[in-house]
Amino acid sequence: MVSRFPLYCLLVCCVFTVSAQDLLLFQKSGLLAPTRSYPGAMIQKKVNLSLPGIQGLAMTDGPTINQLTKTNQDEERYLALEQTPKSLTSYSNIYGELDIHTVDAGIRLGSYGLLAGHAFRRQGNIRYAHGLAVLASQGNSAFIGQAIEIGPKIDVQAYNEFYLGLQKTFGKLSMGFRAKLLYGTASLYTERSSITFTTHPENYAFELKNDYLVRSSGLLRYYGLDSITVARPGFTFDNLFFNNAGIGMDLGLVYAVNDRFTMALSALDVGKINWDFFPREYKSKGTFSFEGLDLAQYIGDTTSIQVDDTLLQIVDVESGQKAYSTALPTRFILAASYQSGPWTLNGQWCMRHIFGDWMHALAVAGLRQMGPIAVGIQCSASKNQNPTRPGLAGSFGGLVSFNIGPVYGFLSSDGLPGLFQPAAYRRASLNAGCSIQF
Repeated sequence: MVSRFPLYCLLVCCVFTVSAQDLLLFQKSGLLAPTRSYPGAMIQKKVNLSLPGIQGLAMTDGPTINQLTKTNQDEERYLALEQTPKSLTSYSNIYGELDIHTVDAGIRLGSYGLLAGHAFRRQGNIRYAHGLAVLASQGNSAFIGQAIEIGPKIDVQAYNEFYLGLQKTFGKLSMGFRAKLLYGTASLYTERSSITFTTHPENYAFELKNDYLVRSSGLLRYYGLDSITVARPGFTFDNLFFNNAGIGMDLGLVYAVNDRFTMALSALDVGKINWDFFPREYKSKGTFSFEGLDLAQYIGDTTSIQVDDTLLQIVDVESGQKAYSTALPTRFILAASYQSGPWTLNGQWCMRHIFGDWMHALAVAGLRQMGPIAVGIQCSASKNQNPTRPGLAGSFGGLVSFNIGPVYGFLSSDGLPGLFQPAAYRRASLNAGCSIQF
């Protein structure tokens, strides 16, 4: 029997660093859309209603798809690194996020603002060791006699979010708070992800030392190492008000230093979800030795990695049932805005907690108001974990918005080129919405 792991399962999200796609909306304070990232940005109109919108991003702090893969004669991609990285122990992250905002509403009552809304949200991250990428593309010849960490950490969660918010102005200062009620629909959580791979120099036999624990609710189906399926977490209202409950909150401050200069501070998605609907756990712990296997026969110009029956029989996996919890991908944002006539300049620092890792980004943006239309551009920079090209990595994005009577609409992107050439860039994003206020 042969087991196949399709390459696209590893690369399905791979155009992925912390997104700053909401920075260009900062100067649009008074509307509903900016309150998602800046809860302290006070709504201005008495009645505000946001129509369904979408916000998605994909990013990596490591190699792009083109740097990780090549294309064979059948135009199929397979793992093939451009060069062997100097460090086999460091890690890279591949992160994806999709929010579907069904409805947001706000009412302004004097110095108070009341907010409410619903969104379906999902996030996923693959954290992989650079040694794993070398092993999968070149075999084990690069580290004979070495013990390297190859355990991937794969985390996914999807949930419905309902929120109630309150805003209050105190002169030049405005504050905002949102309380969130969450109901999870699907989760895959890697609690422990240690797999140490060693090739012995004497006889080239290799061994795996495992301490791996995966938990899942409504997502992973495990029947054996040769039969694993992961469902796609689609838009659903499963478990609503009954199972997989969680709580969260957003906090924000906005301070108008003067008529031109404004500063903002936000703490977003502080909370967790408790997974109690058929929570399963799968774990493997121990040392497993393999002799007489040549990894080269499983590596090459192919879109699948084949695993021999011998490996499937030796590696032990235990399954059970136990409730667990996962934290939300908390974000902290510090932003500033300076307005001069039709021009607005914005700056932002963002720190995001992604399933155990902290990621940082800096961004600057400029926006020009031209009657009912506004056009803006932005640039951002973040740390590059690419083992062959360390340093800082940048991205380019933009925004187009219109305001006709009570209707406001916008379309923005942080990583605009990645929308058209996802294999060549490390990030792509899209944020679109429309609201009515009067």
